[in-house]
Parts: sequence; C-alpha cells; structure tokens
Amino acid sequence: MSFRHWLLVALAVLAGLFLLTLVAVLFFRHAQRQLLKRAQHLEWHDNLTALPNRQVFASRLDQVLQIAQAEPQHISALLKINLDGFKRVNDAGGHAAGDRLLIAAAACLRENIRERDTVSRLGADEFTLLLVQVGRSRDYAASNAMRVARKLNNLLADTCIDVDGVSFHARASIGLTLLHQGVEDADRLLYHTDLAMQQVKANGGGGCEFYNANIQNEVERRMQLEQDLTRAVGTPQLWMAVQPQFDRDGATVGAELLMRWQHPTQGAVPPDVFIPLAEEVDLIHKLTYWSIDVACESAIALQNWGLPYTLSVNISPRCLTSSDFVGFVKDTLDRWGLPGQRLVFEITERIWIRDIEIVQQAMQALSQLGIQLAVDDFGSGYANLAYLKYLPLSELKIDKSLVQEIPYDAHSTAISSFIIMLGQQLQMRVIAEGVETRTQSLYLYSKGCNAQQGFLYARPMPVADWLALQYGSARHANG
Repeated sequence: MSFRHWLLVALAVLAGLFLLTLVAVLFFRHAQRQLLKRAQHLEWHDNLTALPNRQVFASRLDQVLQIAQAEPQHISALLKINLDGFKRVNDAGGHAAGDRLLIAAAACLRENIRERDTVSRLGADEFTLLLVQVGRSRDYAASNAMRVARKLNNLLADTCIDVDGVSFHARASIGLTLLHQGVEDADRLLYHTDLAMQQVKANGGGGCEFYNANIQNEVERRMQLEQDLTRAVGTPQLWMAVQPQFDRDGATVGAELLMRWQHPTQGAVPPDVFIPLAEEVDLIHKLTYWSIDVACESAIALQNWGLPYTLSVNISPRCLTSSDFVGFVKDTLDRWGLPGQRLVFEITERIWIRDIEIVQQAMQALSQLGIQLAVDDFGSGYANLAYLKYLPLSELKIDKSLVQEIPYDAHSTAISSFIIMLGQQLQMRVIAEGVETRTQSLYLYSKGCNAQQGFLYARPMPVADWLALQYGSARHANG
C-alpha cells in the first residue's frame, strides 16, 4: 500500500473522529441547554402541576398593580381558589390520589383562562388566578370577574378522579377582589381574597364571594374577642350561673351550670358566641375543667346540707375526645371526695356523627365513675337513634327550640312527644329546657316529662346566690 493511500486513510479517520467529536459536543450542548431549561422551569414553576409558582405570580401581580396605578381604567381581578374537602381525598386514596386531583384541577384552570391571565399554585390545595383587565369600570369588572369565577367553579365541579370506585370532584371555594388605581399592597390583596374565600368556606363551600370591608371588620372584631377571652380566663369576667330543674310537684330535683362572660366593655357576650370561639382558640379545655371543678365544689356543699340534687355540666365534644379527659374527671372527683353519681355530663348530639368509637369508650369510662350522661339539645341535630342502644345514657334533654313551639307547631309538638315516649321506653329521664309558659309545662308533664327548666320556673342566677337559697331551705327544713 502506497504512502498516498495511507495518507488518505489517516485523513478519513481524522475526519471521522472530528465528526464524532462535533456530534458529541453538539449533543452535550443540547443536553446542557435542556438541563438549564428544565432547571429554569423548575425554578419558576410548580413541580407537580407545572403551573407558575409563587415567585412568578408575585412578579406578575406587581406588574399589573403598577399598570393599574398609571391607567385608571385598567381594572383587573385577583382570585383565591381553595379545593373543598381535599383532605378527604388524601384520607381515601393517599397523597397520590390528592396529587391526581391537583393535577386535574390545575389543567382545568389553565385550559379555561386567557393567555394574558396567570394562574399559579400557592401550595397544598390553593391556587391564585390573576384576571388581567376585566373591565374599565369597577362594577363591570366585578361582574366579569364573578362570571369567570362561577364558570371555573362549575368546570372544577365537573373535574373528578376515581378512588376505589368513588368519584371525588374538584369542588372549590373562591374569594375575589379587584385591582384598581389606589390599591398598591399585593400582600393585602391576597389577604382580602383569603378572607373572602374563608367566608365561602364558612357558608358551606362551593361558591364565589367578593371581599368587602364588613368581612375584614368581622375578622378583626373576632380576633380582638379571642384576645379578650384569653385574658378573661381565671378572672371574675367569667362566672358560672345555675338554672334549677323542677319536677311536676314544683320540687327542685337538680340544676344545670351555665357559663357566662361579662366583657368589660361589650357587656354580656352570649354563650353561643364565646363557646365556639373558645373551641377554636383551644381554651375550651380550661373552661370545661373549670366548670367541672365548680360543679364538684357546689355538689359537695349540697351534699353536706343533705340535698340530693344532681348538677349538670355541659361538656365540649373536643374534651370528650381528648385522651386525658377521663383521667382529669377521676382525679377531680377524688380530690373533692364526691361520688360521680352527683354529676350529669350533658353532651350535644352533634358529636355522634363523628369519632363515635372514641366517644363510646370515653362515655363507658365516665359511666364506670358513676357520672350520669345526658344528650343535650335532643331533637335538634342528626343523631342516629341506634346510638342510644350502645351508649350508656341516662337522660334526654328536649331542645328548647322544640319546647317553645308547643302546642302551636304540630311538628315540634309531635317530636317532643316522641322524645318523651322514647325516653320512657329506654328507661331514661326526660328533661325539657326552655319552658316559658304554663301551657308548655302542662302539655309536657301530661306526656310524662320527668323535669323541666326555663324562665317559667327560674332564670339563671349566680352559683353563690343559688347555693345561698338552697342553704336557707335546708336550714328551714331541718328546723
């Protein structure tokens, strides 16, 4: 083989190596660009849904706010979207099922907005949507934004995933607010949409509401009330009232302890306002434990005077499902040297629709301590009557909303009669609360009601005042 031939072979090999090197370099650079592109995408997008993330949304929101300041007729809208019942999806199918629903919801939102609008995932099951320039007047912009919100909500409600044969829909609660000249604070805008969205949740979910100042004022008032209630615990602002219970002969047979709050500036705060508040801010344990302690102290005094009355205490559902509650009750009874039979724990029937196994265990343990258990507000909720068979109950209390319509409302009258008959069949006492007229009283006693309480007999009074009356009666009876 000649030198010329070897030279040509060498050049061909070198050319091949050059081409291979060039291809490798180009491939490497392409892969590097793809990795960089992927990294940039991950930096600015949510990894699960591929929607723009919080940083992108914040930047876009700032841009729209700047435009709104310069152009008065440039009115946009901000929406906060939160999926209803998302926890149920995770509970039913695990986080993988929750992720599937989030991906489906994100696709629904992305595919049904304009190119100039921005939807992002803030985290968990919350999305934000920026609708750019939806009107040139606030009324028209608000109308357009609400129309879009309702359309998206309907589309989300049709979006679903299947978990073990059960369909879960991306039903949502949506809060809205407008972006216009004079509105500059992005954080406050998000806060406003969150308030509006929470209001939708409070109303049952599945709707759309605009933020308004009344919502904010209510939230701020509630937050102040929370702080005031926290400071009131352990002070004379919180005090215990008593409403006695009477049999058909007019003799006292027991009494119910009722918590009261005398606010220093607002006056008397209704229990149906501050009790739910106490549950939300986790003060209900302290208040319930305090009421049990007051009941024990009062029962000991009655016992020493030879009065066999039982005292009823309202027990929060949150306490009944607490792991240390039964232990606290036992320790308190031991400390006072009080038989458990002297106390009645009133439990609202609303608790029966959840945590029934935990409730049953706690009630059995309380019953073993001698505590009598009553169903409060019976007839006002949605309890399964079969639970009466399995729970150690000794008393049913007819809800005052039924009592106060006797005898003029046929339904309330019939339900009250049924409760009394049910109590008789199950060998439970039946007490009617909220009795205000002689007609109500006579009707209930004619049906076999065991005892009554209400304004007809006595209004709630401070514990000390009621105990003083009982002490005087006991001294008079003993000569």
